[in-house]
Amino acid sequence: MSAWPAIVLTRQGPSAPQGAPDPREIHRAVNAAQRASTINPPRVAAMPPPAAPTAPAAQPNPPTPGMGPPPRGPIVHVPSAWRTPSDVSAPENSHRGVPGDGAHRSVGIRPGSLIAPSVAVGYSAHHTQYAAERERWLRMAYKPPPAETISLDIAAMYEGGNKRGRLHGTRFGSICEGMRDIDAQIKAPELVTIALSTITPRIQAYCRDFPWRVDEFVVRDPSWVNLANHPDMIRPYFYQDCFQTSSRKNVKNKVFKSKHFSLYVVVPEAQWHDYENFLEKADDTGASSTSRANPFSAASQSPSGSLATFSQHLTDTSDPPLAMPLSTFSQRLTNPSDPPSTMPLSTFARPLDIVRTRARGSTTQAPTIDLTTSSVERPRLAAIGTSTRPVTPEPRSPTEIVSTKRGHEYTSSIASITTRSPPSKRVSTVPELCSPDRAHLKEALKNGGSAGIDITKVLKVMVEQIDFHPIPTCPLYDILHNPEKIAFNINSTPLLPGQLRIDTSKEGIVGVGSFKTAQLAELTLSSPPHSGLGSKSPHSVIIKRPYIMRRKENIERDENAEEEIQGPPYLRYTLAENLQKLHREANVLYWAKALLTLTYDFVDRAISKSTQPPPFNIPHLRFVDAGLALGYSATNKGIRGPRAGMVNSVYLVEEEIPASKAEFIKFIHNGNCSPILPPGVPGHNIALFLAFTQHVQYFKTGGLAYISDYQGSMALLTDPQILTHPDVGQGKDLFSEGNIEIGVKKFEQEHSSKDSVRDSEGRVEDN
Repeated sequence: MSAWPAIVLTRQGPSAPQGAPDPREIHRAVNAAQRASTINPPRVAAMPPPAAPTAPAAQPNPPTPGMGPPPRGPIVHVPSAWRTPSDVSAPENSHRGVPGDGAHRSVGIRPGSLIAPSVAVGYSAHHTQYAAERERWLRMAYKPPPAETISLDIAAMYEGGNKRGRLHGTRFGSICEGMRDIDAQIKAPELVTIALSTITPRIQAYCRDFPWRVDEFVVRDPSWVNLANHPDMIRPYFYQDCFQTSSRKNVKNKVFKSKHFSLYVVVPEAQWHDYENFLEKADDTGASSTSRANPFSAASQSPSGSLATFSQHLTDTSDPPLAMPLSTFSQRLTNPSDPPSTMPLSTFARPLDIVRTRARGSTTQAPTIDLTTSSVERPRLAAIGTSTRPVTPEPRSPTEIVSTKRGHEYTSSIASITTRSPPSKRVSTVPELCSPDRAHLKEALKNGGSAGIDITKVLKVMVEQIDFHPIPTCPLYDILHNPEKIAFNINSTPLLPGQLRIDTSKEGIVGVGSFKTAQLAELTLSSPPHSGLGSKSPHSVIIKRPYIMRRKENIERDENAEEEIQGPPYLRYTLAENLQKLHREANVLYWAKALLTLTYDFVDRAISKSTQPPPFNIPHLRFVDAGLALGYSATNKGIRGPRAGMVNSVYLVEEEIPASKAEFIKFIHNGNCSPILPPGVPGHNIALFLAFTQHVQYFKTGGLAYISDYQGSMALLTDPQILTHPDVGQGKDLFSEGNIEIGVKKFEQEHSSKDSVRDSEGRVEDN
């Protein structure tokens, strides 16, 4: 109960009427007090009538003369908090209370005349939406934290054109849309749907007359990956790129951070060429329509108007309208009430743009212009704020042809004020219907009907999730001056996740060397680089693994054993040994690239200093792009085997040497620096050049190292060996098992007659 003072209802003295007070008046007074105060009103108590006074002098508050008879009805006691200052300061309005009870001071108030408190309390009209507001604030108070989101910008692009940066296309039409609060775990198919639904209407609005083939549009990322052909449609596409390493208290954690990504809706190159041809046909159709009057040419005002009159307005530098102030020029452009005869075409800064406008079939058609004629020169206005004098272009040669091809079209602007019109009639590109050749159709039906599936290639394919570490090409100068680049290190090279599809069949093994086997595979990277290994999806590669040589007495085979053995006849090393050997092979390839780059730098400087070009062709060779791939186990393999998610295999992944570039050739053996190929055999000149590279490397390194075991094709080399002097290793094993140190020690003795690369002092020329 609220601690409110009680409202006391009492009767007056003997002068009160005999009849009972009207209950309705009491109810109205009480209800009025309740509505004006609070939902917990004070108690209403009925008091017995007081006893009659014994003497007038005993009245504490005698009636004031002239006040009139006392009020009828009960006396209501009003708490002092409800009184206004006028009630407190006006003693004449107070009446006698109950005799003998000084603690109760009553005030005579007529029913319905209670004064509400100055501050509104209780419910009001603003509380009608209380339940809904309470629910809303509850949801806000207990709302979970915001989800992980990213932002996108999606632009339109066509293949080819003036490529900018690392992109393989060109933007057009300034078509770009930004999107925020995209779920970071969005997948590639959902990104394709968002990009196409956002940009396709903009492309169609860019030129409504052209029949865009929307089904040919491709969604790509900045790495030019086709999202529709992405191999992993289940994993989030951008989610892994949003994590950053955060170090706190010497503990590194992966923390999600929202990022901004770009997508491109790409129009194929063939469709863009069709679009350009469509514009050219529209230009030709608009330029040949001479029946319509041209409001911008003075030649259209007379029957004898011709191209010469139009050209005169363009080339006449003494034409008064060209010398008008720029303000007058702008006023005439913005005032459509001026007659067309007062605005010659030469007034505009770009008259040919009016002919080449997006609205080819406008109501005010431009005159016919022969674009192969050099007599029509386009004057150009100088920059605003510098001069209003036109700049006369240099005359063109009579044989110069102005091409109408362009990568974009001009939108409506100050220089193209014509209006749109319905599209012109489209020329049908459907080939004429004809019956096929019966013999050709018979052969096609025979081959197509008997086609089947190669079960071996399907069932013998093994897929592994890998982390790919590409082997970079680093100049020798950077290797010597940067300790982090002294050797190939997987911790300092980019990590590219992806998968390998390995052909485990017998036909998948393409070669067996002294230490390694070569096997066919396909590499697919989640984030392909712009060039090099893995830039295509999938990319045909060769994977190499070392094997253990078996002794002949432990296996029965004849001279052609390698071709007749069924199944996998190779013993593999353990995982740790395999990783150690392949890392050495990758490091050999890393240093071989550096030494071969040193050789070509030597050749380039020698040619640049010479006054005459060399009398022979210099071969352009390089080592294959390669990298180290670490495969991860998908399931637990036994008690002692690798657990799920741990490394269980290692591969040396190399670029495949196409068979079209000639067969595999061994140019120089590891144990002898002389070329293997005799004169007259294809590849003999390349072998001589490779022997020359060994001499350059030997003398440039001060007799410490050079490349040996050159092999490959006429353009690509693979599986090299680095030979070092015994003083370098001092008894330690350097590089790989093929490092025959004695070959470097005897290099000058075996090649003393090789004077083609040395001067009279026996040294390579210092360039």
